[in-house]
Amino acid sequence: MMKKFFDHYIKLHDCTLFLAPKNVIRPYTLPENCELIEIITGGTVFHPENSGHAYRRGTIFWHQSGEKTIWQSDLDDPYRCLVLSLVTDGSPRKFPRISKWKNIPELTVFTGDMLDFSRRGMLDDPLVFNYCMGILCRQMVKEVKLPRILQKACRILSCEPARNISVEELAKEVNLSGSRLFALFREYLHTSPHRYQMERRIEMAKSLLSTRQDIPVKEISAMCGFEHLELFYRRFKQFTGMTPVEYRNT
Repeated sequence: MMKKFFDHYIKLHDCTLFLAPKNVIRPYTLPENCELIEIITGGTVFHPENSGHAYRRGTIFWHQSGEKTIWQSDLDDPYRCLVLSLVTDGSPRKFPRISKWKNIPELTVFTGDMLDFSRRGMLDDPLVFNYCMGILCRQMVKEVKLPRILQKACRILSCEPARNISVEELAKEVNLSGSRLFALFREYLHTSPHRYQMERRIEMAKSLLSTRQDIPVKEISAMCGFEHLELFYRRFKQFTGMTPVEYRNT
């Protein structure tokens, strides 16, 4: 199950945006029972494990207790990063030390969401934790070795979030039975195909609400695959804690 990759986390402790200064930075060594995720959102940084390689937007550094944070910034192009601090039970990190964000536009939305949750004091909310870890886990699809058939199903739902497709229809497209596909989603992603697609629809809606002020909420609802505006409002508030209008105005 995907859950097994983050069930040793106790809570999401902090979320900030770090802007590297144009001078020397001192690395920070992580204490016990702590993991720190630094996701580069801009600029350039180097890492001691491969100091000759320049890491840029979309690089994910996942540090565990005893390891140092990134610090070798390009002084002509200082890095910026989203920093997520997690309290753990002391178990080893489940993910690679360095990896890559797969969908840069999604990174922009995720960064805005997490900073908004932090600003509103919602980091202790289990829904926020599940949202955060779910998005991060999806970036590790290759590393956690999801079955190729499941990867294909996820791509279909991610690329066409507004498409009305049943589990049976999706299963047919990837040459599986509906029950087997449902079981794979439960085993590896700890969710159902329907909820996975609903999350993609909500993410699409949040992006449109934030960037396209010229599009009416009703039209965004239809663009994201909701047949009725009332259902869109209900699902959006269920996933975000706000109505679409409230989200657009924040």
